[in-house]
Amino acid sequence: MPESAFAAAFEANGLNRDGMYVPTITEVATAESRMLRLWLSDWIFESPAELIPSDEMVRAILKILKNRPDVSELEDLIREIESFFDYGP
Repeated sequence: MPESAFAAAFEANGLNRDGMYVPTITEVATAESRMLRLWLSDWIFESPAELIPSDEMVRAILKILKNRPDVSELEDLIREIESFFDYGP
């Protein structure tokens, strides 16, 4: 996400809005599944308009999630994201 998107989101929504934290690629690949689930759910489903992930970002996230060693713990989140964006498996 470009810094300008964060600046616009903060200006429009303040700091106390769900979906304002966007995990890094490294965090998506390595964070503990419970924390990752919270971050991604907030960002993908609750973010302000300025921080809505692009199709490219969502597809990259799904690819990383599907290649994690703990993918079985994230299968419901993966399905939820695919369904929300109508990507299918």
